[in-house]
Amino acid sequence: MGVRNGQPFSNDAIVNHRITAPLSVDGDITEDYMTRDNVMRIMAIFDEDDWERGFPIADDVYTYDNFLKAAAKFPSFCNETNQGISLDKACRRELAGIFAHWT
Repeated sequence: MGVRNGQPFSNDAIVNHRITAPLSVDGDITEDYMTRDNVMRIMAIFDEDDWERGFPIADDVYTYDNFLKAAAKFPSFCNETNQGISLDKACRRELAGIFAHWT
């Protein structure tokens, strides 16, 4: 493992993926966040009505739209799998995991 352009890096593809997958997208994503693959997958699996039923007493800042914007900042969230399962099934598991931690 080393450093490239000030960022951790490895020549091993698996190690490099572990380093880069949790990184967020720099800059403003509000213009195109709804067109990102992971956001479109989330919207197909978990819609705004589900959000309202799941988090009925959430503070006003915790909206479905803000959740989608946050997801767009992390393109690997709900957008990868390594267990031989579909991306939709992997996303359902990720959503269940994150929501379980929130409640």
